[in-house]
Amino acid sequence: MDSIAPGGMSLLSVGRFGDMKSAGGLFEPGDVLYGRMRPYLNKVHRARQRGACSAEFIVMPPGELLHGDFLAYLLHQRSFVNFASNQSSGDRPRVDFGSLSFFAFGLPPKSEQQRIVSRIEELFSEIDEGERALERVQKLVERYRQSVLKAAVTGELTREWRDTESSRPVDRDGDECSLPPGWSWRSLDELSWSTSYGTSAKCSSTKGATPVLRIPNVREGRIALRDLKWAPADFAMTTDDALAPGDLLVVRTNGSESLIGVGAVVLSALPTPSYFASYLIRFRLHPEPLLAEWINLVWQSDVVRRFVHKHKATSAGQYNVSQSKLRSIRLPIPPESERAALLDAWRLAASRMESTLKECGAGMAGSTALRQSILKAAFSGQLVPQDPADEPASALLARLAKQAGEAQNATQRKGRRVRTAAP
Repeated sequence: MDSIAPGGMSLLSVGRFGDMKSAGGLFEPGDVLYGRMRPYLNKVHRARQRGACSAEFIVMPPGELLHGDFLAYLLHQRSFVNFASNQSSGDRPRVDFGSLSFFAFGLPPKSEQQRIVSRIEELFSEIDEGERALERVQKLVERYRQSVLKAAVTGELTREWRDTESSRPVDRDGDECSLPPGWSWRSLDELSWSTSYGTSAKCSSTKGATPVLRIPNVREGRIALRDLKWAPADFAMTTDDALAPGDLLVVRTNGSESLIGVGAVVLSALPTPSYFASYLIRFRLHPEPLLAEWINLVWQSDVVRRFVHKHKATSAGQYNVSQSKLRSIRLPIPPESERAALLDAWRLAASRMESTLKECGAGMAGSTALRQSILKAAFSGQLVPQDPADEPASALLARLAKQAGEAQNATQRKGRRVRTAAP
């Protein structure tokens, strides 16, 4: 099921049949694969080659009545998604072909189906190009973000503010670079007054008294409070244990190298007294003016990523970075007056980036809605003109029904026994 993205129709990846951990079925080129688990995910794909799929797909071979791509787009339209979702229930909802077979739709002539498919693909191709352009903008914004981050942590962002050309920092080979006047390299050990590991208590999705932040809740520079886990009822937490503004949370171990060292500072009081899991380390920062916000910014930069990459360890398929190594990391710290100017410049740039990304997100959402509008028009007969010369679908249905009836009669005659009188 992971081979098709939610709301998608194309393959993201393929694997080996021998690696499948569940029952599967074969499909042929032209067959339509429909994801029957959680039908609201809207996973549909028309096969272009022979292969196998998990039992979570319903394989639908196109027949003489239906063009294969027409069937795939039919299953992908919003009205069918809603219909299928209403046929399922439970924590892991599934549908079967029996329940889906009651979906009624207008059947156009086979030749019109081909014209509908051609027009859908033409319009979808234009939307694809627009989405690729939006993706390019998103990548450019990320590159710009890294550029502004580098300028901030090296002091280049406030060079004009200092109004001293000679103070411009110079990159060197290694972990550190020269700093502007008044700046200093300070270790995280110097910048914090306490450090601790989180709880290893088994947590649950069932809401309780104490939320426990985990790795998914620690983004680069942001504490996310969605998808929380909750400590057991007998979990004891003092007021001092609870997360507080000025706490830096850092991912210390994970199977993904890219997550090691990712961190965020708690910048404001959390709505509920909260703790954190053992995969994280907490550093309680000294309450210097704007220090927490500055470190939250620096922690997203290459200064930290290079350090973590250099000092990470690997054990049993897990990457980790120790508390002692993290305490030794040296961070560029500007004087208090310049921190304010740096953070103001960063907030302005970040606001512009966020606005651009929101516009990209709205564009992506709009393209999804536009696709569904096209499909709605297609399956209501409004996308392409009708051709009176086309054989009506009703005539094709009648002919196929007649052929089926004749085949059944022939089978019955062939199986009939005839008795003859004895001579």
